[in-house]
Amino acid sequence: MISPATNPHDPAPTYAGIDLGGTSIHAAAVQCGRVVAEAGCKTPRSGGSDEVVGRIAGLVGELRAAVGDSRALEGVCVGAPGTVDSDAGVVRNAPNLEWSNVPLARDLSERVDLPVVVDNDVTLGALGEQVHGAGRGSGHMAAIWVGTGVGGAAIHDGRPQRGARGAAG
Repeated sequence: MISPATNPHDPAPTYAGIDLGGTSIHAAAVQCGRVVAEAGCKTPRSGGSDEVVGRIAGLVGELRAAVGDSRALEGVCVGAPGTVDSDAGVVRNAPNLEWSNVPLARDLSERVDLPVVVDNDVTLGALGEQVHGAGRGSGHMAAIWVGTGVGGAAIHDGRPQRGARGAAG
């Protein structure tokens, strides 16, 4: 399902945000904190990480088509479940996806020809709540997400706490 861009003449940069879950993948094109297009699909249960990366690349293509040539996407941010090395863009361990050491940022960037950053899905959700939601204005907060799995994140002095192995939450 795609909802079209609302203002194709707006010059502000547009980014793709991807929520990679064990059951579904949700994609949104975001401009100035506003969702301007959406797409989604079920998370493939076979084919491994290559199939999942292919599906995400397809969703990025749908978002590109929805926002049009005048507002090409500037980059992609993926919130992935499990333990994520955000500096390297690698999903170290995602039990619900049966992934270990998947270089998601590199693999997706090669397919969509855009810069890609990857972080833990709950960490990104907590940062979103800190900026736009229930944690607005708070320098310290904890977040717990319940979905296909259960995850947590901590924000201290406005910064996500990652821990020694990237699994502080």
